[in-house]
Amino acid sequence: MAETEQLQVSLAIRLRSRRYRLMLSQADAAEALGVSLRIYQAWEHGTVTEPHPRNRKSIDAWLNGGDPT
Repeated sequence: MAETEQLQVSLAIRLRSRRYRLMLSQADAAEALGVSLRIYQAWEHGTVTEPHPRNRKSIDAWLNGGDPT
């Protein structure tokens, strides 16, 4: 597996795991991150190569237990 694919899978797994721990729907997670449901689903399914840099800060904060805003 290429490094980019590993990063995508890792992000997808981390997003899904965090969402499950918080008992959120994908729509709720998308709202918490300030993105559309479609974008969130693409991240969680690993179909987006790399989130936009403006979203990356929010994702990192949310994954680390902080407020994404």
